[in-house]
Amino acid sequence: LSRFLSYIITALQSINIDTGKAALGALKASQSPPIEAILIEVLNGIAHTAGLFVFGGYVPGAASAPLLFILGIFLLRELRLAGALQR
Repeated sequence: LSRFLSYIITALQSINIDTGKAALGALKASQSPPIEAILIEVLNGIAHTAGLFVFGGYVPGAASAPLLFILGIFLLRELRLAGALQR
């Protein structure tokens, strides 16, 4: 899962260089945080990068937070069902 997330972040950085810097650093660290924290950072980067295309500029966090929350819950549920995350 961490390799997949690294690929996603690298691809997003080809569009917006600042996307996922913290998450990529956390994935490469010897003591990485829980995968849920990294997923939140990746989802945030995806939402803000998408906002650049859809709205033509920066999208404030208050506007993207509800979408990120729903997407995060869905993604975590699917990863747990697939066995990629253990409680």
